[in-house]
Amino acid sequence: MTNWVQIKGLVKKGYGVASGKAKDPRFPSGTIEMQKPFFQERGLDLSNYFPGTINISIAPYQYKIKQAKYTFKNVKWSAEPAEDFSFCDCQIWLNQEKSQPGFIVTVQGVRLRRTAPRGVAKVLREIRWA
Repeated sequence: MTNWVQIKGLVKKGYGVASGKAKDPRFPSGTIEMQKPFFQERGLDLSNYFPGTINISIAPYQYKIKQAKYTFKNVKWSAEPAEDFSFCDCQIWLNQEKSQPGFIVTVQGVRLRRTAPRGVAKVLREIRWA
């Protein structure tokens, strides 16, 4: 993708459920680690991605997914009801010269009530920070 839209954002503290830092007994290793095998079998390899999300507030703006790179419907990855996931390419700019690829992740399902508020993008990033 070559037509990037650049929006400044502010990193916000999350709940720690995606990374496992929340110590939620339903997701002992974090939701990302638990979801990885389900995404892998559907063609998305997240082994090079940090097992957590960065919550980036773009308020007062909001984003709308027009075309996801990956969409997985009805993923039953835990005892919770199945969810739908969309992954859109993004670039995280560390400064004006350095960026890093990632995905904006959108979840639709029961947990949606407990995830990011409007105007906050949940971003997965590759492990390498150069």
